[in-house]
Amino acid sequence: DQPLTDWSKWVEIVRSHPQQALDVTVRRGSNTLQLEVIPEAFDVKQDDAATSAKSSTVKPATVKQGRIGAQVASSKRPDHLVRMHSAGIVDGFVQAITKTVDIVLLTFTTLGKMLSGLIGLDNLNGPIAIAQFAGTSANYGVIAFIEFLAYLSIGLGVFNILPVPVLDGGHVLFALIEWLRGKPLSERVQQIGLNLGIGVLSLVMLIAFYNDVMRLMH
Repeated sequence: DQPLTDWSKWVEIVRSHPQQALDVTVRRGSNTLQLEVIPEAFDVKQDDAATSAKSSTVKPATVKQGRIGAQVASSKRPDHLVRMHSAGIVDGFVQAITKTVDIVLLTFTTLGKMLSGLIGLDNLNGPIAIAQFAGTSANYGVIAFIEFLAYLSIGLGVFNILPVPVLDGGHVLFALIEWLRGKPLSERVQQIGLNLGIGVLSLVMLIAFYNDVMRLMH
């Protein structure tokens, strides 16, 4: 019985009523529908400014929020609101380097937050989610699709230089240890490191696949 003309107000109501039935009247074309909507509950981590100020090791509290999987349909921007900016070769190269550095730093920050528990492992995406993101970006045009590929390539590059055996970063780590010791690690130690690296990568892949399947089921 509350008319809603603001999308953000509707989002606020949905988020504040996880797993609670909402009676909604919807006008769809010339028809008026009476629907019962039950927002799905999901956990959201919130930083507690007071406790964070005292100790950086305190994990954020978890609260329940609701969601229904709906969003505002995208619409084409009016031509008078669109501005085109063309950068020269030098300026474009500088912007590209700056943007790449920003993405690399953001990727490392995200990995650090995952390891510390500030970001849940459910944010890991597997090949299914990547394919979905690729399709979505392609719908927005060639430039958006190429930008997505650039983000993906940079992310894979950062992942590849992590000091995990099997990855290129692991080979660099072995070479650094050999340089410091003056001799290579024994074959047994290297094999143990490779096995651990394969185990870590397999675990990450399993989590990513699991997250993909769970998203498809929901």
